[in-house]
Amino acid sequence: MAIKAKVLARNSSKIHKSFDLNLKQGWNSLDIKTEDFPVGIQSFSLLIENRIVAERLVFLNYQNGLKIEIKTDKETYLPRE
Repeated sequence: MAIKAKVLARNSSKIHKSFDLNLKQGWNSLDIKTEDFPVGIQSFSLLIENRIVAERLVFLNYQNGLKIEIKTDKETYLPRE
């Protein structure tokens, strides 16, 4: 007997993709291509009967994307400054 479920891939601003599943007893898997997702934290939520039953946060594209540059307003700082 299969259970109808859905996986939502989203970040704080929008749902990027939705996948329909038929869950069977035992091990279930889903391959998701993440190349087109934005850099940053994504939430993958498993919904059964429109209720979230499991959720995982994933940081995507850490090799390619997030470039951070830090500039200070002084060359040196004192302790606790």
